[in-house]
Amino acid sequence: MAGSEQRRAIIIGAGMGGLTSAVALAGQGWNVQVIERTPGLRPVGYALVIAPNAQRALDAIPGHTVEQIHGLGAIQGDGGIRNARGSWLSRNNADTALTRYGHPAVAMRRSELVDILSAHLPKDALRLGTQVTGVNADTGEVALDSGEILRGDLVVAADGIIPGYERSSFPATQSQYLQA
Repeated sequence: MAGSEQRRAIIIGAGMGGLTSAVALAGQGWNVQVIERTPGLRPVGYALVIAPNAQRALDAIPGHTVEQIHGLGAIQGDGGIRNARGSWLSRNNADTALTRYGHPAVAMRRSELVDILSAHLPKDALRLGTQVTGVNADTGEVALDSGEILRGDLVVAADGIIPGYERSSFPATQSQYLQA
């Protein structure tokens, strides 16, 4: 956008990726709008471990997110990664991780991270219960189920594995999903 106009980002999806993107962009002066199809913030899954490298990424966004995460606790003791035969590939403990990586690994509930991130969103940035029906990647237009068309300088698709609008929005792209 030209001159002093504020750049606008439309983020589709209010999970951890969408919320983190919104907080980071807002911290850089962007006007952000987060569109979430569910009527409330309901993180999928229960627990997660936030590794030191993820905490370094969260350190880069406003809101002292990492300090809040550390207030919830850190993993203590020994751990590591083993191969299929049980041999150690990598061993670590909390003190070594802190010295080597700058942060301890932290186990927490997904809902706690969603709460921390959403608390740092600008007022009125989150639109719940709103379904995206189409995206025009060339123009930055996002069509909503209400018929409203939003326009952004940047569109971030962070809404899960099967958003529903992808085939019409990105016809040349073939999506592939991996089954565990």
